[in-house]
Amino acid sequence: GVATHEDLLMLIRRGDWFPVPTPDTLPEGNASLSPLALARWHVAKGQHSEAYEILKAIPPAAPFAAPAVALLLRVLAEQQNDKEFIRTMAGETPGLKKHADYWNAVGQFLIDRSRYEAAAGALLLAIEIDPTSRIASQRISRCMNALDRPEDAEQFRYRGTQIALT
Repeated sequence: GVATHEDLLMLIRRGDWFPVPTPDTLPEGNASLSPLALARWHVAKGQHSEAYEILKAIPPAAPFAAPAVALLLRVLAEQQNDKEFIRTMAGETPGLKKHADYWNAVGQFLIDRSRYEAAAGALLLAIEIDPTSRIASQRISRCMNALDRPEDAEQFRYRGTQIALT
């Protein structure tokens, strides 16, 4: 059969359970978007406060609780909201570690503490789950530079650039 561009992206990004709107403005009828899709759209636009409000309103028993908590952790790491990040990490959310957003959040949290080797490990797990993660590639590059591994840093920087161009 014929697959659309969004269908192919969903196959590649198997951890995403929804189409992600990408234009600068939400499409007409955005009420049909799930709260998780809407929050992800805000994260993609760098609107972390808006994403935070949406994610905090998702009930823990929702069928998409694990990806929502993973994205919430990523937002908290981006906002450097350490207290809530640690409190959320302490919660019991089954299946959380299967999501790239979880490992991206852990990686960012560790980078903020200059624990570059551990951060690179977490970010590599994010890439294993989602090979299209530009952010993880760029952050691993930063870790490799901090660990005085310029060749590796350049490889990850190049990979991040190539992902951004696709």
